Amino acid sequence: MTPNQAIATFPDFFAGTLAKKPNAMTRASNDGEAVNLWLSEYSNPHTHAALRKEAERFLLWAASRQQMLTEITREDVIEFEGFLLDPQPAALWCGKRVARTGIDGTINPQWRPFLGPLSPQSQQLARSRIGNLFDYLLSVGYLKHNPFAIFRGRRTTAPRTERSAERIIDNAMWCAIQRAIRNMPRQSEQERTNQIRADWIVNLLYLTGARRSEAAMAKMGDIFQKKANWWWHINGKGGVQADIPLPPALIAKLTNYRESMGLTAQPTANDDTPLICSVHVGRSSTPMTPRHLHAIVKEVMARAIIVLEGDSNSEQQTISALKRASAHWFRHSYATRILESGARIDEARRLLRHASIQTTQIYLHQEDQSLVDAVNRLAAEP
Repeated sequence: MTPNQAIATFPDFFAGTLAKKPNAMTRASNDGEAVNLWLSEYSNPHTHAALRKEAERFLLWAASRQQMLTEITREDVIEFEGFLLDPQPAALWCGKRVARTGIDGTINPQWRPFLGPLSPQSQQLARSRIGNLFDYLLSVGYLKHNPFAIFRGRRTTAPRTERSAERIIDNAMWCAIQRAIRNMPRQSEQERTNQIRADWIVNLLYLTGARRSEAAMAKMGDIFQKKANWWWHINGKGGVQADIPLPPALIAKLTNYRESMGLTAQPTANDDTPLICSVHVGRSSTPMTPRHLHAIVKEVMARAIIVLEGDSNSEQQTISALKRASAHWFRHSYATRILESGARIDEARRLLRHASIQTTQIYLHQEDQSLVDAVNRLAAEP
């Protein structure tokens, strides 16, 4: 069974694989129904799509071995982790990025589940998501065990606090990004539109710490004025909602962006124009997808690298960081700057829309030097 053959009938391919358990909290009677039940718990379309992708990959891998979810053991999990390192045979599992289905709804014969071996971070994310699936199916009584739940006592990636500390847009990088945007071509109307939009996108991410999915889903009407200040009502990850203040510098960028599209300088409550438009013609606007937004950010990063490479005073460390940087680095930077400015941890949590304050605490790495200074002062006392 090839991945394409199995995915062509997903989830029908997985139907009839398991008899219903009398004590289960679900009516799901096969793997396909069980996985769809898990996915139905997630209303955010981007989260739903990301989880479905990982679930499909795992089910396709299991199907290639003629295994059901109830048959997955710890040994299988270890083999799956090895498979993610190098999906083989590559001709069956890996290919270029193409649409999965054609216009007629049939599976594209060129489609493959993977582009290639997953990075260590993507491997960890895949394990986490499939482990979440197994944990859910265990909790509703569909499964009897979760072989992904065992901790082996070793890490393949740096601790989250260390990774977050490294993924920051520092002043040198931000200056290069701003120079790159100013240097973007503006000869044609389309070039001017692209330049103004790129300027709006990077400033929005840098000055709000928004996730790209949050920015992509937002509408102009989500921005409102209260007591002379501007705010953004964000529908965040996991359904968390929050109002965050917007600095005047960002409102100036918003005004410039809106006027470039022929809109009024400031949005109104009933303005359903996307906060970031992929296409805007007349009164018709198409929202930008998170993937498109990320591509624009990466293009800006590439332009910033060119700026630095043409400057003999630029540090190689800054260039290397820009090559690794992604849209999410703006969020890490925002979190760090908020805490460095003196905000309380609970205030930072609200601004970042974190479900747990422990997530916010990973950005407290800037306090390390304060601790060193405090101990040094103590040692210097007579």
